[in-house]
Amino acid sequence: MDVLKAALFVVMALCLGLMWHERDFVLDAYRQDDDGPAELRLSGVTLDFEKTDIPASPYVVHTAPDTRRRPMSLLFTAPEVDPVEMVGGESRISGIVRIDGEPASGAVVRLERHTSAGTGVRDVIVGADGRFTVRNLTGGRYRVRAWIPGSATMTSSDVFFLEAEEEIFRDYGLQLVDQEPRVEFVNGGTMTVGLSGGFGVVISRNDVDADGIVVTAPVSGVEVSATFTDDVSLLSPLVTSTNERGVAEFRMRCLKPTTGRATVTVGEEVWTVALAACVPKPPTTEASIDVDGAPGSDGGGPTTTQPAGGSAPTTSTTRPAGTGGTASNGGGNG
Repeated sequence: MDVLKAALFVVMALCLGLMWHERDFVLDAYRQDDDGPAELRLSGVTLDFEKTDIPASPYVVHTAPDTRRRPMSLLFTAPEVDPVEMVGGESRISGIVRIDGEPASGAVVRLERHTSAGTGVRDVIVGADGRFTVRNLTGGRYRVRAWIPGSATMTSSDVFFLEAEEEIFRDYGLQLVDQEPRVEFVNGGTMTVGLSGGFGVVISRNDVDADGIVVTAPVSGVEVSATFTDDVSLLSPLVTSTNERGVAEFRMRCLKPTTGRATVTVGEEVWTVALAACVPKPPTTEASIDVDGAPGSDGGGPTTTQPAGGSAPTTSTTRPAGTGGTASNGGGNG
């Protein structure tokens, strides 16, 4: 009887331990590691599960107790691609856009509705009185910007939450963008005497692009003239215009080792700019020619050299020292 009681006690203990072990697995099905992927871990128990707001990525789904060793399936999540609705609601946004206190006729007003699934965009054009109205909007978080392409924009966006069936009025002011052309100078790098080099003038200005963003834009068709010091010889016209990249390029030949200068005129502005340094040609080495035709040969035979000035070549013969040989300076017999 005692043995039977002991056996029954052991069986009950094992059952309780197994139930507690299974409980850990079930609870672990919803435990998440903030630094790792979303995982589901089960122990023979059917559970419905859902994980939202996770980035698009491949994920491994584990159904074995040891999740590090037995991945059972692989699934992929993709970002939401359906367009975000901007109509169908009862909300309305209206307002006025001004520039220097006057109505900004023709300005663009962009409404962006931000959701967890993506962003919806809707553009409207301001009327002659500077006013705009956007109806049938759904509620949500909005960002609004206004601008005039090419000349003016808002210094910051207007972000707010629009309630369902809410009507709001906004007053926006635009700032003119400084569009004064900027002139920069670019040297083509160190030049060598007798070889050609380059010198460029780059003209750009601020602009407001099609999305209301201030960008740097090249200015083409601007007449640029330049004169150069006597250290260089100009290979291109003295007057040229900037191309589609806003660049006016001058080509020249370096005449002597020095640093020349250029005087550049754009409109009524005049600049004096140092050119890239001009350096001498690297020295060249001429190899001696053996009479047998082998350059640089040390065979001891006669060698022919050509002196500067174009005079006739001279020939010198040297005999190796030895019996019967006579030294060139009258020395004794070898």
